[in-house]
Amino acid sequence: MLVAGAGGVTAGALRHLPVEHREPPPAELVAALTAEQGLIAGIDATTGGDASVRAALRVIRADHAAHLDALQAAARAYPGASSSPSPSVPAATALTRAALRDAEQAASTRAAAQAATLPGADAALLASIAACEATHAELLA
Repeated sequence: MLVAGAGGVTAGALRHLPVEHREPPPAELVAALTAEQGLIAGIDATTGGDASVRAALRVIRADHAAHLDALQAAARAYPGASSSPSPSVPAATALTRAALRDAEQAASTRAAAQAATLPGADAALLASIAACEATHAELLA
């Protein structure tokens, strides 16, 4: 589980990179914010089954909270952003371990694709998140 935490730490460290932008946040950052909120909601709605899964979910949720903080900080670096971008996310339902794993893998793939379309620190942030989500999927395998 230490590996999963490393992704959250990396994402947290990236939010401290000084970045100034003149345009509104790119759609990829806004979509990543929504995705992180959805992952958190899915975890919060899930009891997790056995003790090992519940322990993994606590670590994974902490990583997602760090990702969300880093993404909000990145979005706030754009003048067109609100002070705390928080798109609305529909209520989640409890997920099975397999569904959580699939959601993490899909999130990894999506974040990697989004990173490929962005420059600089935004790309690095989404690439770091993608790597962490892939680790989450492995933890849930």
